[in-house]
Amino acid sequence: MQFFAGVLVGQRGGVVCVKVDENDRVGILRRAFIDEVNRDDKDKRIQCAADNVELFLAQIDGVWLPSRDDRVQQLTKGEIPEDIQDILCGYPLDATSSVHEICNGSTPEKTIQILIVAPPRSVENASNGNRQEPERVNQFKLLVKLTVRLKVRLKVCLWNQ
Repeated sequence: MQFFAGVLVGQRGGVVCVKVDENDRVGILRRAFIDEVNRDDKDKRIQCAADNVELFLAQIDGVWLPSRDDRVQQLTKGEIPEDIQDILCGYPLDATSSVHEICNGSTPEKTIQILIVAPPRSVENASNGNRQEPERVNQFKLLVKLTVRLKVRLKVCLWNQ
C-alpha cells in the first residue's frame, strides 16, 4: 500500500490522507481523494465527476512540500501561494500513470504529495440540490477551467517579466 497526503487547492480545509495499492493508477488515487474529502462533509466540497478533478505533484525543485510549511497553511485557508501557482501552470498527473511511477514508491511522512484541483462548488447549488442542465454545466466547467488556467498563466508571465 502507498500512502498519500493531499490538499484541496482554492478551498478551506485540512490535509487529506489516503492509501491505495502501489499498482493502482492515478485515476484510482483521484477517486480515493474525492471520496475522502467528501466522506464527513455534509456539503460535499467536491461536487463533480472525477474526470473534472485534476491532481498535481506537490514538489518544488524536486522536493515534496513539507506538511508544516507556510504554503501548506496558506492552502488550508483557501489561499494559493505563488510557488503553488507555478505548479498548477504545469500539466496534471496522467490518470493512466501508475501510483508507483509518480512517486517512485516513496511518500515520506510529514510531507504533502498531491495538490487536488476541483471546479468551484457553484456548478451545483448545494442548498436546494437543483442541478443545472447538463450541457450548460459542461460549458460552465470548461469556462471555469480555462479562466483559472489563463489567470494563473497570465500572473506567472507578468511576474516573470
